[in-house]
Amino acid sequence: MKIITICATKGGVGKTTIAYNFGEWLAAQGEKVLFVDLDQQCNLSHLYDLENVEQNVGNIFTDEEKLSPITPIDNKANIDVVPGSPELNSISSWIATKKQKSPMYMFLWLKKMSKQGVLEKYDYVILDCHNVYDDVTINAVVVSDVIFSPITPSEFGYGAKFAFSNILDESKSEIIDFATGDSYIKARLYFIANMIRHNTSSSREFLEVLESEDDVVAYLPEREIFNKTTLEYNPISEMLKNDDPKYRKQKKVLRDIAEEFKKMKDVVDNS
Repeated sequence: MKIITICATKGGVGKTTIAYNFGEWLAAQGEKVLFVDLDQQCNLSHLYDLENVEQNVGNIFTDEEKLSPITPIDNKANIDVVPGSPELNSISSWIATKKQKSPMYMFLWLKKMSKQGVLEKYDYVILDCHNVYDDVTINAVVVSDVIFSPITPSEFGYGAKFAFSNILDESKSEIIDFATGDSYIKARLYFIANMIRHNTSSSREFLEVLESEDDVVAYLPEREIFNKTTLEYNPISEMLKNDDPKYRKQKKVLRDIAEEFKKMKDVVDNS
């Protein structure tokens, strides 16, 4: 089982759209996927009609034993979901008061689920985080094998790449096993160049800068069909199988995105 965190310190970079489509694409390949919605906006949960669910991700971050055994909801073929909580902002503030335990709640929950055999069925766990590097996001980072952070060809897009790298390095140096000095954070960080428009100077300049950087592993286009996946509750893996003319004429774009997902999968599998 591989654990993937998708997060960024900047909003509007397509984080949930990538998480949703990548996870659905994996499921279409026959992989078993568990989504964990760690964004207080609960957009990913909304895509699976799992809003306002009492047993939600907030129950992971608790010291009350009776609440912690939250289990994933079987949603559709090859996909289960742990729904989000709109209270995550206040939960993050509460976690911050727990000192050494603060980054370990997700780890403890996964350990408990593993002992109960709940996680045996999954090939991939995808954690969709809020666009703030808070204590909830740190919990996701601690348990991850790979972190994907989307960046865009905007005024601050390239700077966000370095900012996130620096924040992660700081966390690695602070969240350690005091007995050994080893960091609990083992995840490898990669970037996804998103919203690329090849006919604009900003995107061309952005791609030129990224050309020599081997930690950028996928390039996703700015296309309306990709944005529509979350509006229509219809991922690209389903669009590729649909012979409706509106999808058929977009097949090349959809296949190109699927090829980028293959690259992402290869990175995860080799991590």
